Amino acid sequence: MEVQHAKLWGNPKVNSGGGLWYPPAVDSQGRVFISVANPAPLYGTKKFPNGRSRPGPNFYTSSIVALNGQTGKRIWFRQTVRHDVRDYDLQIPAITTTVPIGGVQTDIVLVAGKMGKAFAYRAADGKHLWTRSVGKHQNDTGPLPRRLVNIFPGDLGGVETPMALADNRLFVPWVDLPTRARSTGLPGGLAGQSPNFRKGRGGLTAVSPATGKVLWERKLPSLDFGAATVANDVVFTSTYAGTVYAFDTRTGRTLWTTKAPAGINAFPAIDGDTLLVGAGTTGFHKNPRFELIAYALPQPASAGSAAQARASATTDRVSAKEFSFRLATRSVRKPGRVTFTLRNVGHVGHNFHILGKGTPTIQPGKTARLAVRFRKSGRFRYLCTVPGHAAAGMRGVFTVR
Repeated sequence: MEVQHAKLWGNPKVNSGGGLWYPPAVDSQGRVFISVANPAPLYGTKKFPNGRSRPGPNFYTSSIVALNGQTGKRIWFRQTVRHDVRDYDLQIPAITTTVPIGGVQTDIVLVAGKMGKAFAYRAADGKHLWTRSVGKHQNDTGPLPRRLVNIFPGDLGGVETPMALADNRLFVPWVDLPTRARSTGLPGGLAGQSPNFRKGRGGLTAVSPATGKVLWERKLPSLDFGAATVANDVVFTSTYAGTVYAFDTRTGRTLWTTKAPAGINAFPAIDGDTLLVGAGTTGFHKNPRFELIAYALPQPASAGSAAQARASATTDRVSAKEFSFRLATRSVRKPGRVTFTLRNVGHVGHNFHILGKGTPTIQPGKTARLAVRFRKSGRFRYLCTVPGHAAAGMRGVFTVR
């Protein structure tokens, strides 16, 4: 074991790294995908500039590693930055999904990191499918010079917080915050760093998980440390300055924004019809109030016609994907007629059945409507009747109060 350690890291008295930030992801085939962070020392030292104490690519760092979930045996790995000297962790938890590649439904894994890039690989063998850069890039590849240079996205930039996948869109939050460094390290070392967060910017980019094509992008005036969180047709994120944003998942149109009483470097969360946001950092507030804030969803007055449709007591949007339903609302206040609009955003046929009625099985990208009259209050089960789909998770309960 000591021989392997020395071979992998070069000088074990100086080097370290290759840690994990988040839990691994597991796909339907039992494969485990681990996102691995940077090697160290970062950048380099006066004695070992540009990480010379750890020669070679430093395998498994800044990499995604696929393991057999039953045995732990490595299936494949792909390194996104060889011999990383910029603290460019590939730390974001992987997302697994199935997309059409060359007309064939293919299991893929999506991952991103602080190098400011998102990547897609074939889950079975790690074949590289695409790479998408987000945010600003400057002096971010190759060895570092001996003079100080500004590096974008920087070691506190790139994709710092988790992505989200919904409606055949991958939502990538990103940060532009420069680091000033050289081949021998940071001026004053890590302890001497005090980044000016006011100079940082951010953004949210929606890309196709099958091709990496940018579908839309929104630049934000502050650092996007708020991850991406999706509920129904809305993707939420937040910035260090304390602003919460709600964007339409399809168009990127801003539905609403709100200002928290403090800065935000936590991830918005959804619980039913409630958006929870932890405002727990100073941000740029003179007198911040550190709070957990609950916002009611939807908000028809500020979200426009899209939110008004979702809030309607007689219309409910239903998204079907592998293998789950997303309902815009899971309850109505009183008995009456409800029209369920089913949209298949998955890759195989689905239907929607409730109270003895159902839509036909519709193919990906298609829409069907189902009008149901509820004559009394109660809890009513819904499901997809395609064999195996309900057992896989396409079922739930709709409540009439």
